[in-house]
Amino acid sequence: MDQSWIKVPPEPSIGTSDDTMKNTLEFRALFADAAEREVVLQCYGCSLDSVKNQGQLYITSANRLCFFSAGRIFDEVKRSVPFKSVASIEKVDGLLSTGIDITLVESPLNRSASVDVSQQPPAKLQFRNFFNSRDQCFDTLQSVWKAYKTRPLVFGEHLSVLLFREKPPDGIPQFVRNAVDFIRANLLDLQGIFRMSASISGMARVQDLIDQGSIPNFADVSITQGDPHLVPCLLKKFFSLLPDSLFPAEEYLCFVTMRHIIYSTDSSRSEILKKFRDMMLLMPEENRRLAAYMVEFLAEVAAHSASNRMGMQNLATVWGPNLIRSPVGEQSIEEVGFVNEMFAIIVENHQTIFENVL
Repeated sequence: MDQSWIKVPPEPSIGTSDDTMKNTLEFRALFADAAEREVVLQCYGCSLDSVKNQGQLYITSANRLCFFSAGRIFDEVKRSVPFKSVASIEKVDGLLSTGIDITLVESPLNRSASVDVSQQPPAKLQFRNFFNSRDQCFDTLQSVWKAYKTRPLVFGEHLSVLLFREKPPDGIPQFVRNAVDFIRANLLDLQGIFRMSASISGMARVQDLIDQGSIPNFADVSITQGDPHLVPCLLKKFFSLLPDSLFPAEEYLCFVTMRHIIYSTDSSRSEILKKFRDMMLLMPEENRRLAAYMVEFLAEVAAHSASNRMGMQNLATVWGPNLIRSPVGEQSIEEVGFVNEMFAIIVENHQTIFENVL
């Protein structure tokens, strides 16, 4: 299974592909809230708090650890703890038992309803009975936890991880929703929107606030410092910093091919739009939902082109490279033009192309 979408330190090593697939399928059967692309990085047999709760500890690519004990004799136990809730991870070496203690700073995500526990979360999770895998588990936990603490919260985060963390009901990241709502309410007639630059220092300042978990009020002049282009530029930057472009790399070649089909065949408009719709169906659902949201918004921006001077082609020129990137890196000027041209068609015909695909 391809794990390139998640940044995990090279040491300690993660399980084999067969192990990853087996453990991930097992994990998803146990935890219904697993994200579409969440995979198990490593799995360890151990007990939680008591020897009777012998089960499996899963460390996943969505920056959480999960424990499950089947409860054949005793009650079923299920825990799901995000790494953001972890304050410390320590080895325990005692005369009678060895293990790992994980101290928490806030409540875990889930508790099994079948377990009679107090309303207050445990301050510490005590994992025991690892047999010979305690040290390896400790190294993996430390490595993934440290990687989580040093990674960005919003800008530069993988879309699937961001959505798993925020869990927005409509599948739109909170920053994207806030920025689009603000632009819709205030900036649709702004001349040169998305084309004009904003203050670099101002963007860095607000980006840092967002990455630290703040939800800025863009209507507050102290946030934007009177720069009307700051929010549009931040929105564009969010998509440019996605590790994988919103339209996946496989779609890039489809865009180039579609131009050839349009200009080299006798396909009707409805046939061409159907091909575009089929392309959208190949995208992961989370990408497709956000793409539909963005192209609908960009069509609305284009509808104000008489005042903002950003018609369909201008929008495709500034947005195309941020949403659709070549899988081989550098693109030729000709290819960029082809892709932008196809993107403009998608924006112009978004209602037809995204009909019944969400």
